[in-house]
Amino acid sequence: MKLKKVACLGLAAMVALGALGCGSDNKAADNKAGSKVTGSVTGSGSSALLPLAKDAASKFKAINPDVSITLNGGGSGTRL
Repeated sequence: MKLKKVACLGLAAMVALGALGCGSDNKAADNKAGSKVTGSVTGSGSSALLPLAKDAASKFKAINPDVSITLNGGGSGTRL
């Protein structure tokens, strides 16, 4: 019983510490006027997530037209 309490307390502490790392006031991710994103991204993996990935890619490409994005399904074994 004591081991169960210690394990639960440890798990709760890890979750709390993980949650602390999720927030940020850093605005560096904002695409400022004059900055340009270029390059290519290729992703392969889960067919179930492919529609979601394609939607995200089209929205990203609308903001960053100089980026080439290629997405392929093929199952989870190919790692998207």
